[in-house]
Amino acid sequence: MTYFLTGDSITLTLLVLLILIFAYYTYNLRTNNIFRRLGMPGPAPIPFLGETYNIIRKGLIKNDIDLVHKYGKIIGQAVIFLVAGYETTSILMSCFFYVMATEPVIQEKVYEEICQELGDDEVTHEKLNQLPYLDMVISETLRMYPPGIRFDRVASCDYQLGNYHIPKGSIINVSVYPIHHDPNVWPDPEKFIPERFLPAEKAKRHPMTYLPFGDGPRNCIGMRFALLEAKLGIAKALRVVEFQKCEKTQVPLQLGKLEIVNSKNGIWVRVVRRSQ
Repeated sequence: MTYFLTGDSITLTLLVLLILIFAYYTYNLRTNNIFRRLGMPGPAPIPFLGETYNIIRKGLIKNDIDLVHKYGKIIGQAVIFLVAGYETTSILMSCFFYVMATEPVIQEKVYEEICQELGDDEVTHEKLNQLPYLDMVISETLRMYPPGIRFDRVASCDYQLGNYHIPKGSIINVSVYPIHHDPNVWPDPEKFIPERFLPAEKAKRHPMTYLPFGDGPRNCIGMRFALLEAKLGIAKALRVVEFQKCEKTQVPLQLGKLEIVNSKNGIWVRVVRRSQ
């Protein structure tokens, strides 16, 4: 069905468009100033006058290309570190709290460990490293619900893998989710069992059977930061609230079909403040 803009709707559309242009101009101006203070060639702010094509071609794209050419590796890693971590870390924490709601016995064990090790003291990096059971629960959450269901690598040389010849330069897709749910590696893969990550159990498995952050020299640059961020949020949350199932909680969780793990109908839990 086709709609035509008439009358007031045209005025409203133009007003919204002007607001967006002004907001984008302000954003570019501030970004440019930040880059300049750091001694880096930032993106040029968009002028209000001038031919649109030249603004885009010479203003935004050229400066961005110059920036990448000069600071390519730094920018690439920084973008991955900051931007790519937002959604993946939130997925980890969302799935963790879902597990807390659906596995109350495990939630109580995590809570008791947090109370014993942290008490009411300030949460520090050193104390977060003294929560082994929480580490196991997070690891099992990442096994069942890896935020990135796959990652890619480029073959650096010709390689013979069984009956398959992999030419140099081939793009290799590593499917993480099926590996994490392989019953030959993980008995009862749909059951949540944190004890899979006891040191003795981990030693029995091939390291390539657990890949929530990839592996090798190009594994996730933000792995330690993401885990620390998640543990900090989890510890602070569980000290004051408890997660419970509600009428909308799905068991088992129905997943969507995107590049990252997502719930088809959202993650619904009840959050209850703990009695002091």
